[in-house]
Amino acid sequence: MATAVNDVYNFEMQIIELEKAARVTDLNTRVKMGELSQAEFEAQRGLVSELAQAQTLRALRNKQEAETAALERDQRDDLQTLAALSNTTTNRRERVDIEKRILDLQYQIERARLDEAIAAGQIADAAKARANLEARQAADTAALNRDSAGPLGQYIEGLRQSRENVGDEVQALVVDELNQVRDGIRGAIEDRLGVKDPPAKWCA
Repeated sequence: MATAVNDVYNFEMQIIELEKAARVTDLNTRVKMGELSQAEFEAQRGLVSELAQAQTLRALRNKQEAETAALERDQRDDLQTLAALSNTTTNRRERVDIEKRILDLQYQIERARLDEAIAAGQIADAAKARANLEARQAADTAALNRDSAGPLGQYIEGLRQSRENVGDEVQALVVDELNQVRDGIRGAIEDRLGVKDPPAKWCA
């Protein structure tokens, strides 16, 4: 497929160069015949060069789009194959490896699409778009590693989360203790005054 795309591009470039040369030759002939002044010749030759440049850029863009489409087709075929392998394997490590390859392929496709959009001038901030894509891939990779960890990895992750959330756990214990104190005060008031459900301000 890559060879075919290059052949088409090379053929288009040959046509562009031949047409440019033919137009310049025609302009030279018209100058010799007195139909164009030298200034007119220079101006029109500039237009011919601009046209050839625009055609070259279009041919290059067509080539890039064709290459991206071909690569994406190949990658999607690989994705389908890997997904089938992931569904059939019973080995956890093999499945994790396959899922990582699937994730990498998915982001290769997204990166190619982003590069194409940037080249077409559709992205205002290319650096930011690339950074966001890398951040999403890093987050998805971390999530995959966490979800696919073995028993020991899950235990270590649990310890890490416990350390990070220790402040919340302490606050929860304090709230429970305060609730118990309040309930004790409420019970004492009920016993002493014979009042059920005393006002909250009495228990504060």
